[in-house]
Amino acid sequence: MIDGITLKYTLDQPFNEWTNTLSDIIFTIKVDDTTGEIITKKRLDCTNKSYTSKWQNYFLKVDIYENPNNTKQILTIRGSLHKNFHSNTNYQNFTFADLQKEIQQLCNTLHIVANKTKIDNIEVGVNIKPPFNVYSFIRHQIINFSSAKDFTKDYKDFVNAFCDLSQYKVKIYDKGAQYQLPYQLLRIEKKYHKMQPLKKFYIEYLSDLQQLEKLKPLIDELINMLDAVLIYDIDESYFKTCNQKNREFLISAKDPNYWNKLKKNNRLKYYRNIKQLKNISSINSNTIKLTLKNLIHKNWEQLFKNDTILPSGENRNETLIKTKNKECNNITNMIKGKSVSIRNCLTCGRDISKQKLSSKYCSAKEVGYEAAHKCRNMKTNPKNNFLGKLKKLEQRGLLFDIKPFFKQINF
Repeated sequence: MIDGITLKYTLDQPFNEWTNTLSDIIFTIKVDDTTGEIITKKRLDCTNKSYTSKWQNYFLKVDIYENPNNTKQILTIRGSLHKNFHSNTNYQNFTFADLQKEIQQLCNTLHIVANKTKIDNIEVGVNIKPPFNVYSFIRHQIINFSSAKDFTKDYKDFVNAFCDLSQYKVKIYDKGAQYQLPYQLLRIEKKYHKMQPLKKFYIEYLSDLQQLEKLKPLIDELINMLDAVLIYDIDESYFKTCNQKNREFLISAKDPNYWNKLKKNNRLKYYRNIKQLKNISSINSNTIKLTLKNLIHKNWEQLFKNDTILPSGENRNETLIKTKNKECNNITNMIKGKSVSIRNCLTCGRDISKQKLSSKYCSAKEVGYEAAHKCRNMKTNPKNNFLGKLKKLEQRGLLFDIKPFFKQINF
């Protein structure tokens, strides 16, 4: 769920008074070795002093800005909520309930207010146990991101693929090898350098991480990120039956060095070959992406299992009534012996079992209009584009009917 984070909080009392309320947290400041004077930064009429400390696994810094008119004190907190909760490890699940305990500890110890503590950057991710070798998958099957940005791969301690963009960083790495675990564990993570992409989820302050309805939709960010990753995933039957030229191309495509050299020496061919691999993968895929999406959904649901935050006031009673009615409906279905089979969206793989039986794609009621529209378009656009091109050809005039010469296409 939530891992690394940087927080900013404006102290509402003098620095010395605030530090006196803390227990076992000592701040230090740099001094000049020769004169013993405190090292300060000056810009125009403003002076800046920086005090630093460490508490548990968090780095703390207080910047005091002074000018003739006023004094401003900014506390910066940097670290991992996930790691701090699990004693400096983050391969275990970090549930919504765990997150609330960690936030509460942070606020109580440092005497900060959650709804006044601004999030400067944040990491969102999941740990999943895939049915394949993580090292081989990252090294040979992850090609690039969004058809334009290459993954940088690091093999020093554990295999790690990352892609740095202006607003966020994509990370896919071998969490099992990092902690020398006896099982395969893949970490898929998105680190936001800037908070602008999360504004649509209304996530800005630490208190927003205490609201279930704001955190749960973040799974869409991970799913959309995964959609943009080009994965080498070709069905073995296609590889055996395709022509020699395509077979040679696919052999080259599995080599990470092939794409690095190609982009450096022939950028036009690089993009052309990326498009070719995407086209082949879209028709002849082993559905690794679908497997990963299903695992992400399953893990994400587990992180929020049995965690409910009820509203205060009059709406609380209304919520309780709705919850009881829902539970009664579930019991009635069990008594009647009604069984509900698990169904998934044909595009993104999300569980749509709760939707009507005729549903093939995500519903706007469940995931929002934009996400539901995207699922439907990804499936229907290729068909509509093909039919549109066919109509244009027919309008120009043909010597004979060309439809019998098309292969049967299943959309």
